[in-house]
Amino acid sequence: MVKALEGHKFDDVFARNGEIRAADHRMVHDVYLAKVKAKGDVKEPWDYEEVLETIPASQAFRPAAESAAAGCKLDG
Repeated sequence: MVKALEGHKFDDVFARNGEIRAADHRMVHDVYLAKVKAKGDVKEPWDYEEVLETIPASQAFRPAAESAAAGCKLDG
């Protein structure tokens, strides 16, 4: 199962541009910098945040070579 997931890429509502990094088995994905909207700017009950920036996975997570998990990788 581990071998099947290594390098697996996915894109869903919870993780945009997600990938299980083969080098350290860490799930990396884009993350968002957001702020809460002022009460007067909210148009719908769920409309409470404004995304200011999308940070790509390559910048949001430390490189695999620097990962503490890199030393604990399971053999496939």
